[in-house]
Amino acid sequence: MLESLDRIDWSKLTHAYGAATDVPELLRALASPDEDAREHAIYELQGNIWHQGTVYPASAQAVPFLVELLNAPRVLGKDAILILLAHLANGSSYHNVRQHVPRLKSEAASSEAQRRIPVELEWVRAATAAVKAGQEAYVKLLSDNDPGVRAAAVYLLAALNKPAPELANLMAERYAKEKNELVRGALLLGLGWLSDKTEPNRSLLLKALTTETSPATKLGATFGLIRLCPDQVPQAVIATLLEAVWAPDRFKSFEDSPWGQVDGLEKLVTDYLARLEGQPAAVAEQALAEALPGMEHPQALATAEALLNVAFREPTAHDATFASLSEQQRRILTVVAKNRNVWVQTVGGEPAVSVKTSLLMRTCGLPGKLNEFLDYVTREEGTFPQVPAPEKKAGFFERFRNRLHSK
Repeated sequence: MLESLDRIDWSKLTHAYGAATDVPELLRALASPDEDAREHAIYELQGNIWHQGTVYPASAQAVPFLVELLNAPRVLGKDAILILLAHLANGSSYHNVRQHVPRLKSEAASSEAQRRIPVELEWVRAATAAVKAGQEAYVKLLSDNDPGVRAAAVYLLAALNKPAPELANLMAERYAKEKNELVRGALLLGLGWLSDKTEPNRSLLLKALTTETSPATKLGATFGLIRLCPDQVPQAVIATLLEAVWAPDRFKSFEDSPWGQVDGLEKLVTDYLARLEGQPAAVAEQALAEALPGMEHPQALATAEALLNVAFREPTAHDATFASLSEQQRRILTVVAKNRNVWVQTVGGEPAVSVKTSLLMRTCGLPGKLNEFLDYVTREEGTFPQVPAPEKKAGFFERFRNRLHSK
């Protein structure tokens, strides 16, 4: 195994930190029976051949050896290898990404940066092609004895193919046989990525949403339906998403899925809210906006984060005024500004401004200090009346869910 590693002159290949001479030993460490050695190797490879989302000349060269490890029966930790391969398949070019970030555009417009972009894009294409060439190995791992490996195989296959009806049919067959709830949820989400937008596929996911009892599996079906038809999801999808915003502990088990491990439950839920389109998007936004005024921290922050993620998919320009924002952005900021519990939490019995809220606002390109944020919104909207401390509304979600299902 890995006998041909030394046939490659890794000193002539580069990764994020220069010459890729450390890659062969890291790849060999992935075959170690020692878990610590494998984890260290994955950590290092995620920092050099896939560095913060970018790939390099050594990335594509490493892929066939990663696939070889997957095909070796005695190799452990294959789920981590599958997730690394998914990252490599969706890697990007360092300079190409930077030219689309408003605050980095001027730097990325330099002649040197522009010269490097086509070269880096070749690295991206090579890495993606190398990962796709190993698809047969990933399909085989859908039947692996380890449920973590089965779920990670779904994750990688979903990342590679959009849509791929034959793979979608295979996942539907696997779902019918699968007993593990986490893998069932992964298969349903994978179906959303891979299926054609046809009624049978939508019906399969909808049936799973309404009949599954596991929160992780229901959430997989919810995400799958949004992937498949973001403008035609039923009310049950919106209800499940909002439940995940307001009562995330009920869905904690989904954090063990590959998607949960990579992105975290909170980010996944807000990202999928932002994927909704048309009437479903309007219904979800209205429900969040109606709930926010009566909430306390941290639930108020979770609700505001969901709303802001919907309205600010990209950060605002540094010189953007409130008046220059879209109508939706102004509407959502006005709602957020009226509940100071989005910002203020109780620490040791005393009120304190949440650092997490400040970071959230800065991520959206908005003022990161409470007074500056309120001034930004109210200087053109008028002064808001003092809002009394909100009363706790026990059972809000249950009332909302009942209202949805009664329609």
